[in-house]
Amino acid sequence: MSTNSYSEINFHITWHTKNSLPMITPAIEDRLYHYLTHKIIETPGVYLHAIGGIETHIHIGLTAPPDLLMSDFIGKLKGGSSFQINK
Repeated sequence: MSTNSYSEINFHITWHTKNSLPMITPAIEDRLYHYLTHKIIETPGVYLHAIGGIETHIHIGLTAPPDLLMSDFIGKLKGGSSFQINK
């Protein structure tokens, strides 16, 4: 019997801007995606597939390990990106 196991969890994460206002302008889009990409790939075991969106929301496709608490991870992405763009 094998003692090895493998698991993979794929996520499609999306969130809207506050009140779904068109806040993601071309002027901040590159900085926003760069920040999110950096935070995602520096998280151990997380693999970023794609990131994109429009003026009112963001889409992220990623693979995460089963031991990552997604609610904390997404909260940090949302909060950190908002802070980074607004400073």
